Amino acid sequence: MAWGMFLAIPCPKKIWSESARRRMLACLPLVGLIAGGVWALCAWLGGFLPRPIGALLCAAAPWLVTGFMHLDGFMDVCDAVMSRRDMETRQRILKDSHCGAFAVICMVLLALGQWSVFLSAEGIALWPLALVPVASRACAALAVLTLRPMTTSQYSAMERGGAPVVFAALVLAAACIVSA
Repeated sequence: MAWGMFLAIPCPKKIWSESARRRMLACLPLVGLIAGGVWALCAWLGGFLPRPIGALLCAAAPWLVTGFMHLDGFMDVCDAVMSRRDMETRQRILKDSHCGAFAVICMVLLALGQWSVFLSAEGIALWPLALVPVASRACAALAVLTLRPMTTSQYSAMERGGAPVVFAALVLAAACIVSA
């Protein structure tokens, strides 16, 4: 379930079970490992290309492997937060399918920042890139499984806590220790 929902890589077997949604969240770090492996591979391949092109490959890889899913959410949040409006208006902005000026500005800054980081990353090991998506997905799973969601969230009726939380926390700790 997690692979098919959070990766653009074709899933070998698609299964959806609403009752398994909590366990799917615990699998997010494993999906992150797949995305991170692709990202680290792109970083390695980028070493054989001219530096600006290699940096572009490294900057774009995490977006391509997830089908730009998280980038869209980043842009939505930028529009809502940067609007400096009340909570109700920000929630309405989050649901709006139009792309606002704040989203575009933040997206350009993010893309340029990410590209420039990889352009200047000479002589450093890029294999830890494989662990960044693991840690970020573990944090996302922990947030969904422990924090109170908005009432409009698809996760609002879901039970909180339990074994998926422990698993996600352990994976997060392991990813941080290994990358240190």
